[in-house]
Amino acid sequence: MYGIRSVNIPSVGRADESHETSVHSEEAKPPLDVIFPEPEQSLKSAGMFCLSEIEHDLPIPPCLLNRPLISAIKEELERLFLDKVIANLGLCISIYDVHSVEGGFIFPGDGSAMYKVKFRMVVFRPFIGEILMGKIESSDEDCLRLSLGFFNDIYIPEHRIARPCKRGDDGIWYGFMRVRFRVLSIKYPPVPNEQKEDAKPFAPMEIIGETSGDGLGLPSWWGD
Repeated sequence: MYGIRSVNIPSVGRADESHETSVHSEEAKPPLDVIFPEPEQSLKSAGMFCLSEIEHDLPIPPCLLNRPLISAIKEELERLFLDKVIANLGLCISIYDVHSVEGGFIFPGDGSAMYKVKFRMVVFRPFIGEILMGKIESSDEDCLRLSLGFFNDIYIPEHRIARPCKRGDDGIWYGFMRVRFRVLSIKYPPVPNEQKEDAKPFAPMEIIGETSGDGLGLPSWWGD
């Protein structure tokens, strides 16, 4: 299971330097070497993934300078971005390829070499209205929480839950385990300055969906 964290791209790098990062996204299939846990619980198409082109000022630490340049760059990019959420972009899954590398300036007293790198990254970001298959992770009186196997912050509000199903005396919803749902919105909550002890763990990316509608809910309802 991935540990999902948020990342502020412009702050990655030397603390005393200002680095600019530009992002361009396009719908695309993920590379063949990307393996997703529990694939039967997610869409068979690649619509929920896209390629994002990113240009980033990347410092390569001295310990990696004896490695082939592209190999060192990919390793550092993976350390910085993989399994992290970039606000308004999505969950970083894999470095797809490196388009160009410029620079290589070494900072005095630091030893790191600074490169301007343009690369493409596979990002998990389903489009609004997309249909996905998820497994119920937990539930309470307000919503269902679903999981795709590699992403767990999917919520179905009570008024968006398919019928027939019912809530027991313990406040738990009963009726199905694996459900088909439609994506209604994607939220990127700001990182809180303080968080109460009894508050739910902070999630940098949340998907809101529904299981009510034709073809949604329990697959067996529709002969699947």
